[in-house]
Amino acid sequence: NFGTGSTLIDDNATLTIRNRFQANNHNFNHVIFESVSWNGGGANTFQNLEILPGSVVKFASTVTQIINNLVVSGTRPDPIYISSMSPGIAATIQKSSGTVDVFGVHLMDIVATGGATFNAHGAWNDGNVTGWNYKLDVLDREDLDALYASTNGSNWTNNALWESSPSDPRIVI
Repeated sequence: NFGTGSTLIDDNATLTIRNRFQANNHNFNHVIFESVSWNGGGANTFQNLEILPGSVVKFASTVTQIINNLVVSGTRPDPIYISSMSPGIAATIQKSSGTVDVFGVHLMDIVATGGATFNAHGAWNDGNVTGWNYKLDVLDREDLDALYASTNGSNWTNNALWESSPSDPRIVI
């Protein structure tokens, strides 16, 4: 619990948090979350926030967290779940510029703001999510091509845009 007025100083520290986290209006250098529930708190700034595969992270609702470098790399067997603590009431992630790329994540009740481009690769929108661009990656495209081929897609009633382009196998949805 990092309450208002508490001090933790180590400019080069990496702090790994498991289970519960509460911080009010602090600036953190490098934090690693592993299945963290955010317990109240005000807006904080994270220079680097890393969320480990298989984690479930819940941010405080109606509060904006400034995250300058967000590292989220879930996998198909171990996706990452990011949501607000209160279903239907969004939490906000903010970055002023640049690009944020997250992978293998379920997003719910999360708003991305601040001028940066937020890309979610191989991700799921579980509801009440704004500010994210969902991208279908090459591996997902290959899976869809395999589905198309195995179900005789060339004979579907409507099969427009199902076959990959040899020059660009990525599509954006």
